Amino acid sequence: MKPEEAVQELGAKNSEFRKKMEELKETVEMLAKPDGSKDNPARTCRDIKSYYPNSPSGMYWLDPNRGCTSDAIQVHCNFTIDEIITCVRPKEEMSIPRDVWSSKLTHARKWMVEDHNLGNIEYEADMSQLTYLSYLSREAFQTVTIHCKKHIVWYDMAAGNHKSAMHFMGTKHTQFTPISKKRVMYETIRDGCQHNRNNWDSTVLKFRTSKFVRLPIVDVAPVKQGKTSEFGLEMGSVCFV
Repeated sequence: MKPEEAVQELGAKNSEFRKKMEELKETVEMLAKPDGSKDNPARTCRDIKSYYPNSPSGMYWLDPNRGCTSDAIQVHCNFTIDEIITCVRPKEEMSIPRDVWSSKLTHARKWMVEDHNLGNIEYEADMSQLTYLSYLSREAFQTVTIHCKKHIVWYDMAAGNHKSAMHFMGTKHTQFTPISKKRVMYETIRDGCQHNRNNWDSTVLKFRTSKFVRLPIVDVAPVKQGKTSEFGLEMGSVCFV
């Protein structure tokens, strides 16, 4: 090989080596700063905003438990001025469809899923990922809409009490009832079911927990009422802050 050919070949190999090193550097940087894509899920929405400050609100992929990326979950990251909110959607729009459930319930208040095997309250993330999300968050909130017909859901206006209220179960068997606790709170956004009318109405409740996060809602315990009473549950996304 002539000297000038050797120099030319050496230059080509150096150029190829530098190109491969740049590609390797980009790969390492992506692993160190995941962008929330399906192939490179981040651990939290906060990480995405920290690494890429101009990221818009929208759907991203997260892997909170940092296991195999095949179990990564798709979430909505809401990048507000004050907070970063991570929301996970329920699998079904109506987790418990509208039905005359009273004919299938007992007079004792029991859980629809756990005791009666009625309904299916699941989310677009397995419980392991949801648990890790709760560990990485300071609080969580979730809105639940209960559609009703001749069925008291929360407050009973005629009786003036909450004796017929549904109870809701969060993770680790935490119960959400009309009796607020320090770190397990609720807000009544709307309570059309309190009138017990013979037409469809709705009650909307917002649950919130702080410090020891106990959401999402995984079950509900209604009280058996009239033979013609009907209800159905529409779960909102569970959101972590």
